[in-house]
Amino acid sequence: MLMRSLTTVAATLLVASPASAQFYKDKTLTLLVNYAAGGNADTEARVFQRHLAKYIPGRPTVIIRNVAGAGGATAMNHLGLGIGLQADGMTVGYFTMSATSTIIDDPVLKIKLGDFIPIVAATGWNVVYARKDIVPGGYTKPADFLRATNIFAGGYSRATSHDTRLRLALDHRDGARQAPSGPEQGVGEVQATLRGLPIS
Repeated sequence: MLMRSLTTVAATLLVASPASAQFYKDKTLTLLVNYAAGGNADTEARVFQRHLAKYIPGRPTVIIRNVAGAGGATAMNHLGLGIGLQADGMTVGYFTMSATSTIIDDPVLKIKLGDFIPIVAATGWNVVYARKDIVPGGYTKPADFLRATNIFAGGYSRATSHDTRLRLALDHRDGARQAPSGPEQGVGEVQATLRGLPIS
């Protein structure tokens, strides 16, 4: 099961009451996103940002703060451990995450999901891209993949469910290898790694 996004709040539930309306009035609520600006998670969070304030009594200003790293775990650790944050109920997380991380007790995740109060969650989808030159004569249709001779699969980190599914899908292929990836890598590092690999 993949949880595409998990919006959490560490200290204060967003409840419809006169007290909470006063609490959020004229304040700024920070939406902590666990991937870099411009990516899928960030884009989704910015759509969410546009509509969030009207559902919160007091209609606070909502801003985005991107904290990328460790396959999305850095921002989750920051929120869960209160790193660089005040315990004032004015920071919530918009997290794209993998259920795999919690199942395997991924050591990069320093918090437990039970430390958060979930507000909303949604399932998602995955798209896998391939370079055209992985197949002799060019990759033009899905069936061409069966002719690929030298495949390198890379992703965010080994614990993420999309990376796990990709490795499982390629596991039966003798020519498939996982590009080096670790908890410290982000999209940019993965892309640089893949560009540097010889692909026939």
